[in-house]
Amino acid sequence: MAKVGFIGLGRMGHGMAGRYLDAGFDVAVFNRSKAKAEDLIARGARWAASPAEAADGSDAVVTMVADDEASRSVWLGENGAAPKMKTGSLAIECSTVSHQHALDVSRELTSRGLIYIDCPVTGLPSAAAEGKLTLLVGADPADLEKARPFLAPIVNTTRHFGAVGTGTGFNLSNNLGGA
Repeated sequence: MAKVGFIGLGRMGHGMAGRYLDAGFDVAVFNRSKAKAEDLIARGARWAASPAEAADGSDAVVTMVADDEASRSVWLGENGAAPKMKTGSLAIECSTVSHQHALDVSRELTSRGLIYIDCPVTGLPSAAAEGKLTLLVGADPADLEKARPFLAPIVNTTRHFGAVGTGTGFNLSNNLGGA
């Protein structure tokens, strides 16, 4: 059974984490507030006391956090996920972050032997809970193929824009009304 570390259980992240449980993944969840994880734990998720603990032994770590600062903290901060991740595992950033942040975190995680996918999502929380999100992906095509089994539970449509950073770039321009 594939293991997923899921970090960030806000309105979108909670439904996404639930989809991984529904699909039969072994899921460890982290959120600043454990209360947001209680029903997921009751459904079989393991509580992780830190991003590092969520990442430990995971084949993929998926983040859905508020912004660049939160993303940097959960990947690279004290008790961050990256140091605990296995070489070759997937770092899937579903959060809305800045283009530069996606490039910087990708460079750092890649230097550690990890595969970074920038993968912001569009859709409502109900779509997240139903696995009907649209993913705006920036990744090497081979990396995207490796990630597909970990994206399948949450996705209805995958739009691949090119290299890391392009999914985030499209998402940001779309949010500004430019696309």
